[in-house]
Amino acid sequence: MIYFVFTLLILTGFILLLMREFNKSQPTPEASEPPAALPMSKEEGEDHFSLLMNAITPVWYWRVNHEYIDFIHATIKRMNMAELNSTPGLFDAQRRCSDLNSAVYKYYDNIKKRCLNGEKVARSDLDVLNLQQCFREFSMNAYPSLVALVWPQFERPEVNPEEV
Repeated sequence: MIYFVFTLLILTGFILLLMREFNKSQPTPEASEPPAALPMSKEEGEDHFSLLMNAITPVWYWRVNHEYIDFIHATIKRMNMAELNSTPGLFDAQRRCSDLNSAVYKYYDNIKKRCLNGEKVARSDLDVLNLQQCFREFSMNAYPSLVALVWPQFERPEVNPEEV
């Protein structure tokens, strides 16, 4: 009986030693690089971009954007230098709106280009977060402030985005 137990212990030790050597020769899952995700096709990229923009763009944004463009053509572009200089803060407010509007298009185009090149842009991506911030700042602060400077009687009432 003692020889039998002793033989089992030696066999168990030998099997454990072989298993240890076998595990050393195979790469661990952490050490091996995961296979890179295949880039999306152009059609998949377009679909992803559309879904992403629908998810992050406030429902009111494009209406405010078109209203801003119409407002600029109806007011600022028709003013002479004396009228522009007579309203304090008008130039800065217009510059802020223009910069935010340009930033929206810059981020929008950059995200679209990345999606069309096969990249799956996440909602937590820096460009996406910056685009959302530009949407909100332009439509909630900058543009209403510009309107209040030019046409104080038509100043927009406070808008709660959750009620839109």
